[in-house]
Amino acid sequence: MNALEIAASGLANNDAEDSLIGACIRNPKALDALSSLSVQDFTQPRAQEAFKAIRSLINQNRRVDLVTVVEAVEGASKRVSDMPVYLSGCAQKTPVWANAGEYGAIVKELSIRRRIVDVSAQISRSALDRSQDCAKTLDDARLALADIVVSRHATQGISDVLASAYEYVVGVASGDIKPIPTGMAGIDNTIGGLYRGEYTIVAARPSVGKSAFAASIALAAARNGARVAICSREMTDVQYGQRLLSSAAYVDGMRMRIGKLYDGEWPLLGDAMAELSTLPIEFMFSVRTVEDLRQECMRLKENGGLDVLVVDYLQLMDSAGSFEKEYLRIGKISHALQALAHDLNIVVLALAQVGRSAQSAMPTLAELRGSGDMEQDADGVIFLHRPENAQDRTVNPMDKSRFDEFKAMGYEYISIHIAKQRNARTGYINILFEPAKMRYYA
Repeated sequence: MNALEIAASGLANNDAEDSLIGACIRNPKALDALSSLSVQDFTQPRAQEAFKAIRSLINQNRRVDLVTVVEAVEGASKRVSDMPVYLSGCAQKTPVWANAGEYGAIVKELSIRRRIVDVSAQISRSALDRSQDCAKTLDDARLALADIVVSRHATQGISDVLASAYEYVVGVASGDIKPIPTGMAGIDNTIGGLYRGEYTIVAARPSVGKSAFAASIALAAARNGARVAICSREMTDVQYGQRLLSSAAYVDGMRMRIGKLYDGEWPLLGDAMAELSTLPIEFMFSVRTVEDLRQECMRLKENGGLDVLVVDYLQLMDSAGSFEKEYLRIGKISHALQALAHDLNIVVLALAQVGRSAQSAMPTLAELRGSGDMEQDADGVIFLHRPENAQDRTVNPMDKSRFDEFKAMGYEYISIHIAKQRNARTGYINILFEPAKMRYYA
């Protein structure tokens, strides 16, 4: 909003701005009222200059009074010539310096209202421009409004941060805050389970079992009461459903595919359907863009809740924006998934495919760094690797003698490398995967 629009709207209070500046000049205890404000929150040029000068003095650990503020203003800018008179007037007319917090609250509230007006106008212009993608317009609108909310609480004192951390530890210790189990003891023992607000990437080369791995975690989470959403860009509903039934019923997936089940397996399939149907899992097979994904997740969060989101898989997602390079597109999607985890306070588990180069080797963080900003964005990175023989360095020495026996029994030996975890340990874990029934055995 420009000066004329602000004056016409009534979304400014010069007396509150002047009284706040005056209170800060009169008593150092009033300076706390400035902690949540920025120069854009003031509408008068003189008040803006005074605010910047006071902030500068605070940053330099210098005393704030009428003389030092005038000196700071005159040293920083010659644009406002009557600052000594203005500042003196502010100090003299301030009703009560102890009310500085109230004056600051008035200034902040009116600033937020002006920003809402500006954002609303921007949204209207975008909505009327039919050349712009509708999903992108919606996402931009949400982000703009979210920025206003965040700006109200842009800073926190160290006591608040420590109190939040302490309350979290107390909640975990008492059992009020529980991590979401993966269903794989080795992983849970290493990282403590999955935590809300964290973005974890599960990466592997093609055909290693990423989707089955994520499905196994999703089922374990849902069986423990977590509300799960699965966005699959790789499979249809029939394909994904067959995998879940195969795993839950212990029935060979290939025979399910061709409809050649043994008589005794039909009841197993019915029992599996009855059990799986009770789980709090939602699926998204038609969502194509990360902007649409955010909309759906927000809807789920508002209507019943959402704890875990599985994205299968990241590189197959799209974005409403246009990008000159592929790594920029992937980076945008990764940033959006990270923001989704933080903004909705949910677990985001995103699958990612690593190139076929060095097919026989465990993927590395360096390979993720070459694909957008996935490695930098993620709170955790888990790599899956399928060793070809017992000599692979990722095979547990205790398993080498039985490696060929596992293969003969129809199992694939899978090495898991927890390569990154901001708040827990890293390390190696080994499990068995039964491709015929899409089951992992920890």
